[in-house]
Amino acid sequence: MPVDVVHAEVHPRIHAEIHTEPAPRPRGHRRAPKRRMPIAVPAAAGAAVAVTAVGGVTLHGVGGSSGGVALESVAGVGGASEVQRVVVPERATRDQMRAVLGSKAANQARARAKALRDERLALAAAQRLAALQRACGYNPYAQKNEKLNAEQQRNARIIIDVAQRMGLPPRAAVIAIATALQESYLKNLRGGHLDSAGLFQQRPSAGWGSYSQVTDPYYSARKFYTELKEVRGWQRLPLTVAAQDVQVSAFPSAYARWERMAAQLVSSVLKVPVEELNCTPLRST
Repeated sequence: MPVDVVHAEVHPRIHAEIHTEPAPRPRGHRRAPKRRMPIAVPAAAGAAVAVTAVGGVTLHGVGGSSGGVALESVAGVGGASEVQRVVVPERATRDQMRAVLGSKAANQARARAKALRDERLALAAAQRLAALQRACGYNPYAQKNEKLNAEQQRNARIIIDVAQRMGLPPRAAVIAIATALQESYLKNLRGGHLDSAGLFQQRPSAGWGSYSQVTDPYYSARKFYTELKEVRGWQRLPLTVAAQDVQVSAFPSAYARWERMAAQLVSSVLKVPVEELNCTPLRST
């Protein structure tokens, strides 16, 4: 009996929808296992593990005893005779990568916090120093900075040594050196205004001693300190005020411009920070 053959055309859209429908799972079908990633593990016991991740990246130290994890190129992991192949879930690798990135971000955050804290401490210290300098009448913009020769350095050391022998604090030496820099530029002058002479231009006619005494650096320094100790609260006074009370100069504010240079000299000899050589003004109550 003849059979009629019917030709039917399937619409492309219907055909596509038919083929995109998931096929029913047969009885007893198991879900495909999670995609696993190969790891190159050195065969030697206790050696570091190299995890091959996506994109040709190797994580060294994952799961090994070496500790930290670093990202390196896969090239140079080792030959086939040196490694064995194992697999671990991809999630473990992602967790390790996340730990690496998290640790790096944490370190960067700590570094930024430390830099900010150091900047704030430095600013606070600068503000305290500026306030102290204002209280002491110190003007950083008026300071002179000259290079001293061997004679001047020797006289500066004599002035510092005499202060140490008399048991005076380093601040006294700063005042004395600044005074000598203004009066004689740290030179043991044989003459000066009227009968003034020596490092501090002391006048024999004003009761400072004989000419031979005031031209002796040790005597003149000791005489200056003796008079300085008689000034009430000299350690709390601005340098130029304390020096003027001793010298009674016609230019009372001229001593102030030598304070930084004097402090640097005392600091280099006595190994005292320059910041500690300021005056100690009374606190307002």
